[in-house]
Amino acid sequence: MAIESAGGSIIAMLTELMVEPVGRQFRYMFCSNNFVKEFNERKENLALALDGLQKDVEDAERNAEEIKKDVTKWLEDANNKIEGAKPLENEIGKNGKWSLHAVGH
Repeated sequence: MAIESAGGSIIAMLTELMVEPVGRQFRYMFCSNNFVKEFNERKENLALALDGLQKDVEDAERNAEEIKKDVTKWLEDANNKIEGAKPLENEIGKNGKWSLHAVGH
């Protein structure tokens, strides 16, 4: 009886030791996949907005219209954000997931 109790205790302990790391790995994969999906969606939305605004600016320049400074700054900032995301995008492209090393942590 005592052996059965000890055996059950050991099995419970082993199960706990095995389930927690597996659970952590699944949570990491789930969060990582969500991060990659959200990153790609936001980058695509920014690129589309940048492209549309850039075309509007080019049309305005052809019509000799003045481009406001805040529009020019937004275009520069958007370009900088897209360029700044390239290291992370490259890391995601290598293995389909992100790594803290890609963002300098």
